[in-house]
Amino acid sequence: MAPEAAAPPAGEKMAIRVVSRRLVKASDASIQPHLPNAGDGDFDAVVATFEAVLPSLLNHFYPLAGRIVVDPATGLPELHCHNQGAELVVGEVDVALGSLNYAVTN
Repeated sequence: MAPEAAAPPAGEKMAIRVVSRRLVKASDASIQPHLPNAGDGDFDAVVATFEAVLPSLLNHFYPLAGRIVVDPATGLPELHCHNQGAELVVGEVDVALGSLNYAVTN
Protein backbone atom coordinates (compact mmCIF):
# COMPACT_ATOMS: atom_id res chain seq x y z
CA MET A 1 0.00 0.00 0.00
CA ALA A 2 1.17 3.53 -0.72
CA PRO A 3 2.49 5.57 2.21
CA GLU A 4 0.12 8.11 3.69
CA ALA A 5 0.70 11.71 2.65
CA ALA A 6 -0.91 15.07 3.27
CA ALA A 7 -3.91 16.06 1.15
CA PRO A 8 -3.24 18.43 -1.75
CA PRO A 9 -3.97 22.13 -1.19
CA ALA A 10 -7.60 23.17 -1.69
CA GLY A 11 -8.57 23.42 -5.34
CA GLU A 12 -5.72 21.22 -6.59
CA LYS A 13 -6.27 17.81 -8.12
CA MET A 14 -4.72 14.57 -6.88
CA ALA A 15 -2.69 12.46 -9.27
CA ILE A 16 -3.96 8.88 -9.41
CA ARG A 17 -1.71 6.19 -10.84
CA VAL A 18 -3.43 3.14 -12.36
CA VAL A 19 -1.84 0.10 -10.74
CA SER A 20 -3.52 -2.54 -12.88
CA ARG A 21 -6.35 -2.94 -15.34
CA ARG A 22 -8.07 -6.12 -16.55
CA LEU A 23 -11.35 -7.28 -18.07
CA VAL A 24 -13.54 -9.37 -15.72
CA LYS A 25 -16.52 -11.33 -17.07
CA ALA A 26 -19.45 -12.86 -15.17
CA SER A 27 -19.17 -16.44 -13.98
CA ASP A 28 -21.76 -19.10 -13.36
CA ALA A 29 -20.84 -19.33 -9.69
CA SER A 30 -23.64 -19.58 -7.17
CA ILE A 31 -24.64 -16.59 -5.07
CA GLN A 32 -22.51 -16.13 -1.97
CA PRO A 33 -24.48 -14.73 1.00
CA HIS A 34 -21.38 -12.96 2.36
CA LEU A 35 -18.07 -11.52 1.22
CA PRO A 36 -14.98 -13.57 2.00
CA ASN A 37 -12.75 -12.15 4.70
CA ALA A 38 -10.16 -9.85 3.12
CA GLY A 39 -7.60 -10.80 5.74
CA ASP A 40 -5.73 -8.14 7.68
CA GLY A 41 -6.82 -5.24 5.46
CA ASP A 42 -3.80 -5.55 3.16
CA PHE A 43 -4.63 -3.63 -0.05
CA ASP A 44 -3.59 -6.50 -2.32
CA ALA A 45 -5.83 -8.88 -0.34
CA VAL A 46 -8.79 -6.49 -0.64
CA VAL A 47 -8.25 -6.21 -4.41
CA ALA A 48 -7.94 -10.00 -4.75
CA THR A 49 -11.16 -10.51 -2.77
CA PHE A 50 -13.03 -7.98 -4.88
CA GLU A 51 -11.72 -9.54 -8.09
CA ALA A 52 -12.76 -13.00 -6.88
CA VAL A 53 -16.38 -11.97 -6.16
CA LEU A 54 -16.83 -9.59 -9.12
CA PRO A 55 -17.78 -12.34 -11.62
CA SER A 56 -20.65 -13.47 -9.34
CA LEU A 57 -21.76 -9.86 -8.92
CA LEU A 58 -21.84 -9.44 -12.71
CA ASN A 59 -24.25 -12.40 -12.94
CA HIS A 60 -26.81 -10.26 -11.10
CA PHE A 61 -25.85 -6.85 -12.48
CA TYR A 62 -25.19 -8.01 -16.04
CA PRO A 63 -25.68 -4.55 -17.63
CA LEU A 64 -22.37 -3.58 -15.97
CA ALA A 65 -20.67 -6.14 -18.25
CA GLY A 66 -22.52 -4.84 -21.33
CA ARG A 67 -21.78 -2.13 -23.84
CA ILE A 68 -23.67 0.95 -24.98
CA VAL A 69 -23.85 0.94 -28.78
CA VAL A 70 -25.68 2.95 -31.41
CA ASP A 71 -28.67 1.24 -33.03
CA PRO A 72 -27.94 1.60 -36.76
CA ALA A 73 -31.65 1.75 -37.60
CA THR A 74 -32.55 4.57 -35.21
CA GLY A 75 -29.23 6.20 -34.33
CA LEU A 76 -30.19 5.90 -30.65
CA PRO A 77 -28.00 4.37 -27.97
CA GLU A 78 -28.92 0.94 -26.65
CA LEU A 79 -27.41 -1.43 -24.13
CA HIS A 80 -26.09 -4.79 -25.36
CA CYS A 81 -25.88 -7.25 -22.47
CA HIS A 82 -23.69 -10.00 -23.95
CA ASN A 83 -21.17 -10.35 -21.10
CA GLN A 84 -18.39 -8.44 -22.80
CA GLY A 85 -16.90 -7.89 -19.34
CA ALA A 86 -16.37 -5.06 -16.89
CA GLU A 87 -12.94 -3.47 -16.67
CA LEU A 88 -11.50 -3.64 -13.17
CA VAL A 89 -9.16 -0.70 -12.63
CA VAL A 90 -7.09 -0.59 -9.45
CA GLY A 91 -5.49 2.71 -8.50
CA GLU A 92 -3.79 4.36 -5.59
CA VAL A 93 -3.18 7.89 -4.40
CA ASP A 94 -0.67 9.20 -1.88
CA VAL A 95 -3.16 10.72 0.55
CA ALA A 96 -4.59 9.55 3.88
CA LEU A 97 -8.32 8.74 3.72
CA GLY A 98 -8.86 10.69 6.93
CA SER A 99 -7.63 13.87 5.27
CA LEU A 100 -10.23 13.77 2.47
CA ASN A 101 -13.26 16.06 2.52
CA TYR A 102 -16.07 13.90 1.13
CA ALA A 103 -18.42 16.90 0.97
CA VAL A 104 -16.45 18.44 -1.91
CA THR A 105 -17.85 17.11 -5.19
CA ASN A 106 -15.91 18.99 -7.86
